[in-house]
Formats: sequence, structure tokens, C-alpha cells
Amino acid sequence: MESENIRDRACITVSGRVQGVGYRWLVKTAADAAGVVGTVRNLADGSVEIVAEAEQEILTVFVGTVYRGPPAGEVRDMTVIWSPGESDWTDFRIVP
Repeated sequence: MESENIRDRACITVSGRVQGVGYRWLVKTAADAAGVVGTVRNLADGSVEIVAEAEQEILTVFVGTVYRGPPAGEVRDMTVIWSPGESDWTDFRIVP
């Protein structure tokens, strides 16, 4: 019998020097490596929004990875809102 994978969701807003420094690419690469699904996009105020779903343990590690950011960037603040997963995403995408 196959067990059902229960996904959690992390809605993450990251501010600092996170646009124009390869931050979204780092997030996508980390998500793909960890099996996280969802989206990442730049916001008009200069921050980045990440909506990610995976099992809780995977998401916790993923959040730590995206907090570190790329060498050219600087994460100054991060807000994470946790909730049950609710999408049918099958991959992780950079969206406009």
C-alpha cells in the first residue's frame, strides 16, 4: 500500500538585495534539487515572493537555503507563513 505524501506550504517574502543578483535562479535550483514545487517571483517593492510546497522536513531545509541567498545578494528580512499544501503543482517555476 502506497502512503500519501502530505504537503505543507510555505509562503515566503524575502527582502534585501534580492533582485538582479540571481536570487530567483538560486531558489529554483534549490527547489528542483529538493523536490519542492511552487513559484518564485519579483515583487514591485523590490522583494521576492516564494510559494513552496513539499513535506515539512524538506520545506524547513529549503527555507534555510533560500535565507542564505546568493553570494551577490543579501537577505535582510524573511517572513514565512505556513499552511497546508493545496495546489496541484508538479514543478517549480520562476514567474513574472
